[in-house]
Amino acid sequence: MEAIDIFLYFLLLLLLLSGVKVVTTSNVIHAAIFLVFTLATTAVLFILLSAEFVALVLILVYIGAVIVLFLFGVMITRAPLGPNAELDNDQNKLEGKFDISKMRYHKIIIMTDADVDGSHIRALLLTFFNNEPFNKLIENGHIYLAQPPLFKINKGTKGIYIKDEKELEDYILNNNKEIKKIKKGTKEFIKALDLEKSKMNIQRFKGLGEMNPEELWSTTLDPETRNLLQVQYSKDLKKDQSLIHTLMGNDVALRKDFIVSNAINVQNLDI
Repeated sequence: MEAIDIFLYFLLLLLLLSGVKVVTTSNVIHAAIFLVFTLATTAVLFILLSAEFVALVLILVYIGAVIVLFLFGVMITRAPLGPNAELDNDQNKLEGKFDISKMRYHKIIIMTDADVDGSHIRALLLTFFNNEPFNKLIENGHIYLAQPPLFKINKGTKGIYIKDEKELEDYILNNNKEIKKIKKGTKEFIKALDLEKSKMNIQRFKGLGEMNPEELWSTTLDPETRNLLQVQYSKDLKKDQSLIHTLMGNDVALRKDFIVSNAINVQNLDI
């Protein structure tokens, strides 16, 4: 047996062992390192097959970029999984220091864009406040949602601000008796509604940044005119927590089952 054959068998054995360790090790950092060994061994095999370009791409793209980026991301964001005494102690210290009676401000207002993306951000922030000990802020009525408008109907020099799609539809129906006679949800109704919208000068705010300072103040910030929505738990707190756990928890299967079961009820799908 020649030396090249021995070297080839050694590479194949190394490739097999490192590949197995990638999928069997429980430590993600170790798995990434074994993946580097696997890819490097594969690159050497490509070189032996006179496929130097493929080997170079493998080294530069996968080892030089993807793996390094992956390791860097894991190292700066990783957190221990499962029970952790240090984190539990920090949580207990935080709960001991959190005294709601010492609040300097009695309203915490979450203000995001009026569109679906803004709703996603609000949901994430509310999930944070739902965790102990910050859930006391919700229980005591300190968390509010600002209600910026999504639309502005320009009528000459006058502007009418509309909160969302439903309010826009209600506005059109209240000002057009003919459309009001058509059954909601039908193709004829949707066509008539879209036609009426095309006749109106409607401005849709993509975000708060599209509003000038005067508009933002008068519609959303001015304490005299703003419309705040207080965040409250329902009377069935256990049911609330179960739903939050389903939608925002770590159990992906539970969330998937919820989406599949309720997909038939979706009316406004943002795609």
